[in-house]
Amino acid sequence: MSFKLKLNWGIVLPVAFLSLFGIVMVYSASSYSASLTYSDAFYFVKKQALGVVLGGIAMLLLSKFDYKKLIKLRYIALLLGFILLLDRKSVV
Repeated sequence: MSFKLKLNWGIVLPVAFLSLFGIVMVYSASSYSASLTYSDAFYFVKKQALGVVLGGIAMLLLSKFDYKKLIKLRYIALLLGFILLLDRKSVV
């Protein structure tokens, strides 16, 4: 069984570049405070990189999924999104 992956490089390359640029910016903005607070200058970079890797894996897996099958779940997904938005504590 072969898993042939056909990618749209016009989307993948800018997403990869922006993700890597975001990781560099997280390091630039948080290395000092992370080293003081967590004794690890790369604390927030590791968390950001984990999110990028998991997001990339999800992107690759979902690219093989027929999105028309998700139409049945649209109202459940919308309701779940609203619930997740309401669950956030106010940061103000």
